[in-house]
Amino acid sequence: MRGGGAVRVTLVDGLEPSDERKSRAVELRFFGGLNGEETAAVLNVSVDTVMRDWKLAKAWLLRELRGGPPRAGGA
Repeated sequence: MRGGGAVRVTLVDGLEPSDERKSRAVELRFFGGLNGEETAAVLNVSVDTVMRDWKLAKAWLLRELRGGPPRAGGA
């Protein structure tokens, strides 16, 4: 099996529906190569909001990759 048993984790499916902005911020920063200011301009939010979203999304992804506990009330 390719990937040695790797698990596919998607931000859009994994984050709460209300966290779509966090998913978009990660896409823009990680895959789009935008910095915090550029991402904030695209999303029409403050740089502080982008950095907060980035931090929370990274923490979620790290927990998922480590096989952490499931979210309260859900999948």
